[in-house]
Amino acid sequence: LVIDEIKLWGREANEQVANLIKSRYKKGLKVSRVNLLKEGEDQVEYFDVFGPLVICTTEPLPDIIESRCLTFLMKENIEPDVEKTIDEEHAQKLRNLLTIFRLNQLDKGFEEKEKVARRRLNEILIPLHRCLMLVAPDKEKEFKTTIKEIEKIRKEEAGLSLEAEIIEAITEYQKDEKRSFILTAEIQNRLNEGREAIRDQITAWKVASLMKKLGFIKRRERGSQKRGYDIKSELLKDLQVKFDLEKKVLNPEDQVEPEFNLNNENMTE
Repeated sequence: LVIDEIKLWGREANEQVANLIKSRYKKGLKVSRVNLLKEGEDQVEYFDVFGPLVICTTEPLPDIIESRCLTFLMKENIEPDVEKTIDEEHAQKLRNLLTIFRLNQLDKGFEEKEKVARRRLNEILIPLHRCLMLVAPDKEKEFKTTIKEIEKIRKEEAGLSLEAEIIEAITEYQKDEKRSFILTAEIQNRLNEGREAIRDQITAWKVASLMKKLGFIKRRERGSQKRGYDIKSELLKDLQVKFDLEKKVLNPEDQVEPEFNLNNENMTE
């Protein structure tokens, strides 16, 4: 399925297509639709929409959808041959070969393989990896190299996020004050240092929202009505590793090796 120039968020966004995309990357996820030709409970129908999907757009993708995608920058075409009219006879031969391939594999299933990435990225890559090992296993090393590059980019982007700024601010506060409790206002003030324009200022509500997302629990400071968060050392260390901040903020003996490393000796030659 190819979707070209679709708006997925903001005004005039196609929410139904957005919901389809959110559920298409993983087997077993379903989307619901209302069939007006039926009545009562039978109107609601559920569909398994798992399958390959290509999205071509000049619009920015919402974070929730981008996290389910492998993104590549489209380049301007410089090959005139690509612009030729499609050879329908050759195209039909390709369709026939793909149909035969699907029929041959219909009841065979796929052999379980070792993980090639972690978390959501691994879920996206499982179908691609299994198909690759079926048709071109000699390309696995090249495939893993590409994944390594994608993971590096994602980790760098995460390190530049507001969540990463919060973890860095908490770490610096703990170093300065030697305390295991931090006020919401303290985080907000540290984040807003250097943000002179009002529109760029981080609100207390935004801080609270992101702190909850990161796993911190809000409570009142003892002896006052001010609100803040306990700094759990294990949680903080895990987040420092997640946002690639451990070399900057952890002592060498406290640094943690990544749980999954594509540089290890298990890569297929």
